[in-house]
Amino acid sequence: KETDRLHSITTGLAKMGATGAEEDMAEAYTTIGVEPSATWEEIQSVYRTKARYVHPDSVQDPAEKRLREERLSRLNTAFAKVEKARGKNGA
Repeated sequence: KETDRLHSITTGLAKMGATGAEEDMAEAYTTIGVEPSATWEEIQSVYRTKARYVHPDSVQDPAEKRLREERLSRLNTAFAKVEKARGKNGA
């Protein structure tokens, strides 16, 4: 479902003539699970909740750990993009 939503967003942006940077930001917000209009506090809250959920240390299975490491990496990258775009310095 998340990939369908992402595809819908990026397709819509492409039709509107969105740049690659705009598509990257739309993907970042989608990965985190928030709308671009969300407050910084909402973004942080959702990010932290999702990071705890996908953290690889919460499972023992090696295959599941690798999957969660990948998910956490994508989530961290998305959060860093949003943080930079909003001019936040991690505080």
